[in-house]
Amino acid sequence: MPFYTVDSLPKKETAPGKHNPVLLGQYMTAVTLRPTPDTKVPVHTHAEETIGVVIEGYVDLEIDGEKKRVSKGEFYHIPPGTPPSATGGEGLVVEFFGPARADLS
Repeated sequence: MPFYTVDSLPKKETAPGKHNPVLLGQYMTAVTLRPTPDTKVPVHTHAEETIGVVIEGYVDLEIDGEKKRVSKGEFYHIPPGTPPSATGGEGLVVEFFGPARADLS
């Protein structure tokens, strides 16, 4: 099936206790996130490159020691092995991982 809505995507555990809609392709993965003001994502790393875009609202990120409120229409880039964290937000964020995240298959 080539067309999806956020609600039609299967939810996968993308972090401990966090289940988010995921679209898993052969070469990349898309994860939709709905951050809240009390969102706390601890510092971690991924082997995959990550590109994110805020569709609605904002997310407060720290990427490799640099903090920024990323707002609607803004993108962010996390190279492989670079540590990000999040400390709040609201709205809708989509993250794209390449290559595909094997831990979500």
